[in-house]
Amino acid sequence: PATYVLSFWGKAASPTAVIQVNLWPEIGPFPLVGLSLNHAEWKRAFASVYLSATQPLKLEVIQNSANSGDVCYVDGIMLERWIQLPGAPATATPAPSAWAEGFNIAPRYASQTLQNALLSDLLPNGASPASLTYWTEW
Repeated sequence: PATYVLSFWGKAASPTAVIQVNLWPEIGPFPLVGLSLNHAEWKRAFASVYLSATQPLKLEVIQNSANSGDVCYVDGIMLERWIQLPGAPATATPAPSAWAEGFNIAPRYASQTLQNALLSDLLPNGASPASLTYWTEW
C-alpha cells in the first residue's frame, strides 16, 4: 500500500482541444484518477492516488476535440511512488518530482534509473550535466 503521483506535461495547439490522462485499474468501471489540460502553453498536471495493494494498471491518453484539426502535445507521463520525508509536515501534499528547461529536481529517494532518465531527457548532445542540472533533496 502506498500513495502514487500521476503527472504529465501537456499543451493544446487550439482552444477547443483537451488532453485527458486516466489511470485505470485492470478491472473496474471507473478510473482511479483522471487529469485534463487545455492550455496553450506547456503546463504540468498531477494528482495523487492511494493504492491499497499491488495491482496491474492501465494508462489511457485521450485527445478530446471540437474540431478535426485540433492538436495536443503530451510529454513526461510519470507514475511515481510518493514518500513523505521525515520531518515534513503531516499535511504535506503529494507532488511529483519536478523538471523544467534549465533545471531538474528529483526526490532523494528516486531510483538511480529514474534520476538518469530525468537527467538524460534534459541534456542536449555534448552538454555538461553540471551546467544545466541542479539536484535538490526534498
